[in-house]
Amino acid sequence: MTKFRVKQNGMTVASTEGPNAEREIWHYAHQYREEGEVTIQHNAEGHWKRFALLCQWPVAGGRGGE
Repeated sequence: MTKFRVKQNGMTVASTEGPNAEREIWHYAHQYREEGEVTIQHNAEGHWKRFALLCQWPVAGGRGGE
């Protein structure tokens, strides 16, 4: 079974599993990245591997020094 989780500041803040797990985890990741950087991990044969790294958006302080 496909499993994903979102980690932020070293803690798991969301997890999903099943046929729609990837779609659901992207939804959660986009919500949590408003609070800071998040990492999406997937479980590969019993080991958690990084799937994606999302930086906080929008970046604090505006765009490009505006």
